[in-house]
Amino acid sequence: MQQETVNVFIAYSRKDQEIKDKLKTALKVLQRVGHIDSIWDDSAIEAGAEWERAIHNQLDSADIILLLVSPDFLASDYSFEKEMSRVIKAHVEGNAKAISVILRPCLWENVDLKKLYITPSEGKPITNWKREDDAINEIAKFVEEIVHKIQEDRFFKEQQKKFMFLFKRAEVYFRKANWIEALDTYEEVLNLNFGSQKPPLYPTYKECINKRKDECQKNIDYLRIEEEIHSSFQREDYIKVISLCEKASLLKNTQLIEESKTKANNALFNQFIEKADKSFLAMKWESSIISYKNALKHYKEGNTPHEETILKRIEFGLLHVYPKPNERDGKFGYVNTIGEIVIPYEYDEAYDFKEGFAIVKKGDTIGFIDKLGKIVIPFQFQDASNFDGGVAKVKKGIKWGIIDKTGTSLTSFEYDEMSDFSEGLARVRKENKWGFIYKMGKVAIPIEYDEAYDFSEGLARVRKASKFGFINQLGETIIPFDFD
Repeated sequence: MQQETVNVFIAYSRKDQEIKDKLKTALKVLQRVGHIDSIWDDSAIEAGAEWERAIHNQLDSADIILLLVSPDFLASDYSFEKEMSRVIKAHVEGNAKAISVILRPCLWENVDLKKLYITPSEGKPITNWKREDDAINEIAKFVEEIVHKIQEDRFFKEQQKKFMFLFKRAEVYFRKANWIEALDTYEEVLNLNFGSQKPPLYPTYKECINKRKDECQKNIDYLRIEEEIHSSFQREDYIKVISLCEKASLLKNTQLIEESKTKANNALFNQFIEKADKSFLAMKWESSIISYKNALKHYKEGNTPHEETILKRIEFGLLHVYPKPNERDGKFGYVNTIGEIVIPYEYDEAYDFKEGFAIVKKGDTIGFIDKLGKIVIPFQFQDASNFDGGVAKVKKGIKWGIIDKTGTSLTSFEYDEMSDFSEGLARVRKENKWGFIYKMGKVAIPIEYDEAYDFSEGLARVRKASKFGFINQLGETIIPFDFD
């Protein structure tokens, strides 16, 4: 707290000059340390000066007025009639602090001095003290207390003016939406030091200022988030935009925030749909499902594709299941594209689904299951191939035949060897001779060749004895058997 000096005026009777001088000496230390600026009495009036005007001027500018009360002071017409009235008026109006210093026994209680400060304590005259120095020291200490009180009052008044000035300035900033300036100024108001006092209605002001500060901080945070939203849009970081919009809406829910959130959601939806569609077309089911599900998180009515279409694509992707061994015992089961177990781990071997069926093996026999894990063709075969066009070649014992999806045999199990179908025909070997059969099991080309190869572009290379030729799908010789 900044210290301001005070001016002291001493009113006394000339007959008490000796005690007055001693008191001035005791107060000198307060002047030396900067608490008192001047200690004035009429001995300072220069020769020839208009003494009454000089006294009134000093009285009017004094901060502390010491009345050295004695019988001679009270008996003085000038002191009593002129000085006393001015002193009491200044004290009552708060323009100065007046102190009655009781020097010698007198009837001071009968005059208007009770309105003033009285010292020494209980109005005990200095001359009644055993040691005069002790009385004068007590008076000096009392004056020092009054000096500090005046300094505190002055400081408080200055701070109070500053308080109202800064508060009004902060309010102007607030009304103009200059949030940072307003917040800083409100902080400055609350950080003002008033000493031991507080302005009138200070709790009310403080509550109002704290509410204003909260509002300023909210608006500052909101504007900062707005800037981050803008820069995130430029970086196409739409997830960050949505996160920032959520934060901003807790502070202030504006149309701009809602529009930004909608725009970011639409952009993310389109990004995930584009990524999902590419994976879907590439039959990368797992990544397509993940992307479609992410797209649904940002789906809004009016987006395309429609929600129902996306769900159908997810369902389609989930239909694709894959064999996977159990790490614990090596048994095979089936999982879908997101890793969920859809068919338990119970098979020694398992293969991909084709045409809705999958080859599985338990022990030494093979059967077929559907995507629900149901055994549709019992375990009875030693080997098999996937269904192709509704039929599959299977090996029972040591012979091959053809079955349909009901497990019905389309041929007898009579072939020693059978190839996969190529251009609708499969090569079969029986008793070291080769021919071709249709998918429904009927013999297409007689079993009469010593060697045969798959059809390609309507022709198959076959051998009779040691010569090769080419036949068509009707068994007609197209290129004669002239080649070794």
